[in-house]
Amino acid sequence: MDLIENNSQKVIKKEKKRSNFIPFLIASILFHVLLFFLISPLFISSLSEQAKQKEKPKLIEITDLPVPKEKETQPPKETKRYAERSHQTPVEKTKDEFTKKGSVRSLPQPRQQSKKVAKRVEEKRKEEASKKSPQVASLPKKIEKEIPPPKEKPEEDKLANITKEQLFNAPSSQVFEEGPKEFQGSRDVKQKEDTVDLNTIEFKYFSYFAKLKQKIEQVWNYPESSRLRGEQGELFLVFTIKSDGYLEDVKLIEPSGYNRLDEEAIRAIRVASPFPPFPKQWEGLEKLNVNATFRYQISYGWNIR
Repeated sequence: MDLIENNSQKVIKKEKKRSNFIPFLIASILFHVLLFFLISPLFISSLSEQAKQKEKPKLIEITDLPVPKEKETQPPKETKRYAERSHQTPVEKTKDEFTKKGSVRSLPQPRQQSKKVAKRVEEKRKEEASKKSPQVASLPKKIEKEIPPPKEKPEEDKLANITKEQLFNAPSSQVFEEGPKEFQGSRDVKQKEDTVDLNTIEFKYFSYFAKLKQKIEQVWNYPESSRLRGEQGELFLVFTIKSDGYLEDVKLIEPSGYNRLDEEAIRAIRVASPFPPFPKQWEGLEKLNVNATFRYQISYGWNIR
């Protein structure tokens, strides 16, 4: 029984403690809530201020220092060239009105007066010459010239004055013997062969020779072995072209002094042939001898002329 009572008393004490603890707990909760509401605005304001401070840019003050002035240098004096005679009028330095009035007068110009005097003298001379009586010039006497006797007209004039009757009555042999050479028929004057330089500027050959030169230059070379050895020179040759454009002959007239250079020039002409046939305007021309100069130079290359 005692145990039961003791247990019951303990239970009652615990319940009393619990009943006393509950209001204390409620009071503490209310107290903390009040503290929270009082402290929170201050805490929030402090946080907002910190955020604003972070957002605000930092201002840096810059002070302008005075720039040191450079030493003032005087500008260089302008150089003036003086002519033999100065064309500038001097600056007036007088301040007195009386002296200014006296300086207005200008000296007379002797040159203009001398010209006027010369004109007057010439006019007077002309007037005096016109007043004088004109002298009648004597007519020159006729000079009788001896008229030479008329020369005998040549036979051509005689034939021109022959009448139709005399012409038809005369024998045919006499007319042809006494007539001029024009009546005897004209010989064939067409040129069959011609010799021309390759660098000619004659209008007749210019366009054809330009094609000829271009065709040779396409196959003509400076031998590499000759160039390395320093071989250079100039050679002169003549090659003959037939009317159909085919090459007939090549003759070396003046060698360059190096066989390799001479052989290369002759080889280029042979390889470049056949050339274009002669134009129709050259009708009658059967052969054309072309004078050509081949020049080898290490510094300037090679060319034909």
